[in-house]
Amino acid sequence: MRSKPSQPQARTSTASRCRWRTKELTARKLAPYFYAQGAIFDRAIPTFFYDRAQADTAGVANHIYDALYSPETTYSVKAGKVIPGSVWDGTYLPLHRNWANYDAAAAETARKNLNAKNTACRGLTRPSDSYQCDEYPFASTQEGAGKGDGNFSVRYVPGTENEQAGRELGSWYGADRILHNDLYGMYVE
Repeated sequence: MRSKPSQPQARTSTASRCRWRTKELTARKLAPYFYAQGAIFDRAIPTFFYDRAQADTAGVANHIYDALYSPETTYSVKAGKVIPGSVWDGTYLPLHRNWANYDAAAAETARKNLNAKNTACRGLTRPSDSYQCDEYPFASTQEGAGKGDGNFSVRYVPGTENEQAGRELGSWYGADRILHNDLYGMYVE
């Protein structure tokens, strides 16, 4: 009599287990601010979302929408500009989180992003003191203005909208455990 074949065992590669363990340990640093436990899906592409109809972040959402889908209309000017972040339109150009407190290299990336953004913003006219210069890709990414390839956009947006959009992004990083070097996509409706 033949025995029934056993159920196949789930297999996890060493790289996947190491990635999960690294993410678990790093996430613990965030636990006081967010959640102490949670599931991690290491084969999913996390996606952050802004809605242009949402009044409290509309200026930022419109800026990112233009940067992703009409980069040639954004400032700074670069021929053939391709701004990363879209993962759903067939181009697959994800962003990678840069956590400035991770190490010296991450802090340097953040510094370069800020300096390049500020330099680019000098080429724009600020509508009023209540406006802030928004950058995309975000300063908290490895693809930010400081990368030096010209594939970024800056625009003045209402300061309250820029601050709210930044709070939402920061909360999402924590809640979805988007850690240093993690990739993610953007979607703007």
